[in-house]
Amino acid sequence: MTLVPDEALRAFPRPWLQADQPGMAMGSLSLAVASSNLEVTTLRREASYSDGRRPDSVTFVQDPEQDYLRRDFTVNGMYLDPIEGEFLDPSGGYGDLAAGRLRTIGDPRKRFAEDHLRLLRAVRFCSSGQLVMDGDTWQALVETAARSASVSPQRVLHELQGIFQSEGRARGLMMLVESGLAAVHLPTVPPLACVPQPSEFHPEGDVLRHTALVLAFLPEPVSKEMAWAAVFHDTGKKDTFENASDRIRFHDHDRVSTVIAEEWLRRYGASNRLISKVVALIREHIRFAALPGFRVAKRNAFLQDPLFESHLEFHRADCLGSHRKLDIYEEMRRQKASARPGPLPPLVRGRDLIGIGVPPGPAMGGLLSKIAEERAEGRLKNAEDALKYARCWLDGHQG
Repeated sequence: MTLVPDEALRAFPRPWLQADQPGMAMGSLSLAVASSNLEVTTLRREASYSDGRRPDSVTFVQDPEQDYLRRDFTVNGMYLDPIEGEFLDPSGGYGDLAAGRLRTIGDPRKRFAEDHLRLLRAVRFCSSGQLVMDGDTWQALVETAARSASVSPQRVLHELQGIFQSEGRARGLMMLVESGLAAVHLPTVPPLACVPQPSEFHPEGDVLRHTALVLAFLPEPVSKEMAWAAVFHDTGKKDTFENASDRIRFHDHDRVSTVIAEEWLRRYGASNRLISKVVALIREHIRFAALPGFRVAKRNAFLQDPLFESHLEFHRADCLGSHRKLDIYEEMRRQKASARPGPLPPLVRGRDLIGIGVPPGPAMGGLLSKIAEERAEGRLKNAEDALKYARCWLDGHQG
């Protein structure tokens, strides 16, 4: 016997119940058990879907044979009675799962027309579960991909994030492009297939292929910021493409890509914190290759950046997705390992400078910065050196 929502609500211990229960009307109860989020759903029968997202009404039932008919994919239509130990599989989901196949329950066109979010979910299930869509389901998805435009931006963000953080994320990206879903939700991505790159740096080929490879080479588990940075990091190459006399160039494409990424993420409801991390990774992904040549102070400051590990691993994925040379990655990994954690205590402070006659104010702040930079470059070793430098500075400004 299945419990209706009110009965289920009374059946579980109060500490398990999440404060917000937005799915109660549809029969879904959210629980927090042992640091995991669980959803308990009452068996139900559904009316038509007028808005292409949610059923107009639901009727709670006791028979799984009625419930499974409203579900999306056969792999989601399996039932286990925990008391009797009875396993029910009216749609053949177990066989599909064993075969690595994703198939809708019934007519895929009808299933996708009922709930347009299922179009994106189909790709997410394939990428996260290493499944292959059966031919009729794929054809229906291609035919109806444009309907996914009705899905809320927040739900689109959630589904795409699930795809790009999954094990099959590179394949998921290509499925989005080939199905037409990317044209609806990521319009700057499909055109990258037509953007060539200089073969000496990018033997893998066009920008879309490079993007998929960078996704594939991200370290597990994939963070949200790394996933989105990979998707958007070269989207600016289409608008900055230049077939110069020496080779193909993409001047300023990192800046253009950050603009594209920030605008898209903001429009689809990403948090400011996530946006700032993605923008930083994209903005620095070209500059990272020049890091070994930076002045010591500037390089050390970069090594202390809270996002440095992400910058480093993103650089590795970018290299593996193109020329596969990891010399800069290895060098910066070595330098990070040998770097002193955190900033060094200052050689002198404001009161020390006041003691030799430096007046308080912006000029003193600039002098302290110069002393810190000279020290990072190895030209100042101790407080005595710093004060000597400050006296020379003071003499020059008093003259």
